[in-house]
Amino acid sequence: MQTPIYTCIIIDDDPGCHQDLEFHLSTMPNLTLLANCYSPVDGIEKIRSLKPDIVFLDYNMPYMTGLQMLAALPEADVKVGLITADNLYTMDLSDPRIKASAFKPLSARNFITLVRKILIS
Repeated sequence: MQTPIYTCIIIDDDPGCHQDLEFHLSTMPNLTLLANCYSPVDGIEKIRSLKPDIVFLDYNMPYMTGLQMLAALPEADVKVGLITADNLYTMDLSDPRIKASAFKPLSARNFITLVRKILIS
């Protein structure tokens, strides 16, 4: 039986977070990175055009939060891993597309846990 391949997009304004996520993604052959987006506006465009399976989404970005970005995409059928340095307890995580969350910086162990939660949901 062949392992399914899942397409991913990273949306985060922090280049260091992109580097960390790219490294972790490179260790998982069933995840393919389609695009890096450094702004929510670019993220909206890429989600609409590329239709990824998974979005690794930062919460706190300029102009709009990751949650506001998701609200602008009611049609998007994606699984979201929310990544933040902020307090998760103050966020409304009721969007059903948010399958898991993790704190920055992501260790390899935390990344694997995040991906597992996303994929089993």
